[in-house]
Amino acid sequence: MLTLPFKASVVIISLIGSSSLVQAEAVPKQSSDFKANYNLAINDSKAKPETALCSATAHDLTKNKKYKYDRFGFTQADYDAAQLNRNNGNVTVRLNGEARQRNGSAAWDAITVDCSVSKNKVRSVSVTVKK
Repeated sequence: MLTLPFKASVVIISLIGSSSLVQAEAVPKQSSDFKANYNLAINDSKAKPETALCSATAHDLTKNKKYKYDRFGFTQADYDAAQLNRNNGNVTVRLNGEARQRNGSAAWDAITVDCSVSKNKVRSVSVTVKK
């Protein structure tokens, strides 16, 4: 993955193999559910703060009615296996989970959410669909 220097409005650029589909997104504004989703990850799943920020931000992506997915799901095992890379005050988070398509399908896609966190704020987010 290649991450460029960024401002809040710039998203991660990912280089991946042909077996995955990346949906890079602008970081959404925090919804009224953000704090509850963050606290749920921290308190119930014992997620690290940066991982909880990443998952709560991913949940906020689903607030946009034009977004492909209407729900994300992360298990305790997903939070436990999350990868964090710390570098000069910045943290990159990789969190596996599942996403349900908005089109009414009951099927869930396996996904990976990548976030860049700096000063306790998500600066970029991308969603990779695993095929």
